[in-house]
Amino acid sequence: MPSPPRPPDAASGTDHPPAPEAAACRAPSGPTSSGRAVAAAVAVPQARDAREAGAAGEPQGPPTGDPLHRAFALLYRGLPSAHARMLRLLVLAPEGVADRRTASALAGCPAGSAEHILRVLAEQQLLEEEPAAPDGTVRYRLPSRLHALLARLLAEAERPAETELARARLLERLVRLVDSCRALLAPEPDRPAPEPLPGALRLHSAAHARDWLGREQPVLCAAARDAVAAADLDGPADRLVGALVRTLPAAGAVDPAVLYELHGLVLAVARRGGSPGREAAALVNLGTLLAAAGDHRRALERCHAALEPARAAGDEAAVARVLEAVAGAHRALGDAVRSADWYARALAARRVRGEPREEARLTARLAEALAGQRRFEEAAREYRASLALLRRLGDDAARVAVGLEAARALLRAGEPEQALLTHREALAVARLSADPALESRALLALAETLERTGDPEGARLHRAQAARVPGLE
Repeated sequence: MPSPPRPPDAASGTDHPPAPEAAACRAPSGPTSSGRAVAAAVAVPQARDAREAGAAGEPQGPPTGDPLHRAFALLYRGLPSAHARMLRLLVLAPEGVADRRTASALAGCPAGSAEHILRVLAEQQLLEEEPAAPDGTVRYRLPSRLHALLARLLAEAERPAETELARARLLERLVRLVDSCRALLAPEPDRPAPEPLPGALRLHSAAHARDWLGREQPVLCAAARDAVAAADLDGPADRLVGALVRTLPAAGAVDPAVLYELHGLVLAVARRGGSPGREAAALVNLGTLLAAAGDHRRALERCHAALEPARAAGDEAAVARVLEAVAGAHRALGDAVRSADWYARALAARRVRGEPREEARLTARLAEALAGQRRFEEAAREYRASLALLRRLGDDAARVAVGLEAARALLRAGEPEQALLTHREALAVARLSADPALESRALLALAETLERTGDPEGARLHRAQAARVPGLE
């Protein structure tokens, strides 16, 4: 079903909610008796009849033999409406965890009011208080034993549209928070900064953003997971997943399993929304993560599956990327024949698009695959083609690396003089680049070739030069 219109974040512009919610959040704080006091009184018969309780939207007919239900019913009936509503809405909080930022979004009220209500509910033993974050923010957890009771109350007391709006507000709040983290951790001068959140919700520095992301990552991922599974708010769910994929790496190393799950969520939303381009990108990203984990067989399956949606999207750049990913998976599996075939297809796609840098890189990959089949003359020809492109591009580091590989292919093709000449050309480029490590690498490679061609003295001299390159650590 289409996503509903994107709701305004409850914190946008000002920290004041729509009138009904604001009035509810300003309700008095209510009773101060603790849950323990109520639990001690569970043996006292309930004074209200079921009809009165039902009219008030309270728990109806808890099993008379269940002390927890009776204790909860007594306490819940005494809560002010704002407190009772907040308690019900916390069923929607990911993993049952909320703080002033998320609770205020769910209820559509100011952060200060939400924080006060959470604190009062915790004092009444209806929430469990967790240690405060370094910025002083306290998190509260809804006890799992109350979840089923409150879920039933939520369904009875809130219209479905109101529940959906509360969920949408929460997702949009999380998107804004994650985007603000990215702006602090990896600012992009060419892009406009996200609209700042109100002061009580704001993250004030890169260190603050990094700490918040580290603490909230499980909750953020749970929110994304739950939203995608619900399949009724794909717009904000997709924005949250995308924000996490972009932002988490900026905060430091990310568990590959977390990234794999997030890209899987992107894939689910893309398929449901009929977005073949995003489907293809998600599949390739999943394949890349599998390859990094050494699961090249499954990586190949993911990359193959990306080809059809990439073509359906009509995105030639995406098609070229998928072709290269398939080639890389075959390469990792040691299949030089199929690797060469797919690299040739990817190369043709890049040539059509007029991308010389990509063409040079893929030409070298194709040469490597041909060398893996012992087709050294063809490999040397492709390496030379790559070198010509790199020369025009002025990429000295790549010229040295490809030149050394070309020299090895020429030597194995039975052309030692051409191999030595190509090595010396690579060494000259390395010296012009003023990169000591590159020059040392070229000298050692030339020494190896000299030794193989029967010149051990020349090899010794070049190794000695490599050890004395100025600036080499």
